[in-house]
Amino acid sequence: MDDNELLRRVNELSDQINRIKIYLIENSNIPDDDFWKEEIYTESYKDKKSVYSDLCIIFEHLLKLKYCTNNRCYDDWIKTVIEHQSRIIHLVDYVDKPDKLLLNHLVENFDNAYLSGVKYYIDAEKKYPDLQYNDKFIPLKSPFNLDSVLTLSIPDLLDKLPDPDELTTQMQLYPFCKLYKGSYTQMWGKFCWECGYQAVCNQSYKERRENNE
Repeated sequence: MDDNELLRRVNELSDQINRIKIYLIENSNIPDDDFWKEEIYTESYKDKKSVYSDLCIIFEHLLKLKYCTNNRCYDDWIKTVIEHQSRIIHLVDYVDKPDKLLLNHLVENFDNAYLSGVKYYIDAEKKYPDLQYNDKFIPLKSPFNLDSVLTLSIPDLLDKLPDPDELTTQMQLYPFCKLYKGSYTQMWGKFCWECGYQAVCNQSYKERRENNE
């Protein structure tokens, strides 16, 4: 930690102490536990908000990857999922010695984060109309758990979501997609039904799903 960061934290702590003094002067009731958690443990509170936000964004973009019928934003959405997975893993120290407070916070708020991710998806339909066609397949309850969200590959996570009536997008098939393996630019803007390999991919995808069930 450098001097500037240390000074910033000292100033934040001073500000929190002043706010608590004002609260105690103006209120006769003893603050509850939530007050102390939010006001005293400033950095921990910020980290809780951060990892929760990351989790919501992961859900939003997994849903986009699964259900959007246009693949033009796939690379960006893949990067977003990976970036926010990495942020959570880093803040929680998930691999080595997990921060129990942050981990418990994520577990306790996991379902709410999923519902927020669904809401973000619906809101994004205003910008990306191609999200609308398959939104009826989005499950109301999360098919994931926290460990799967942080450790599984994107294809494995997408497998946990219900398929739409037709497999229309390469993201659902890309472990087998010849165009995706060759070059992302070859599949950009294309639908599976435009490709001569669709039947082969559909069969491979079906077998993969059956083997994972």
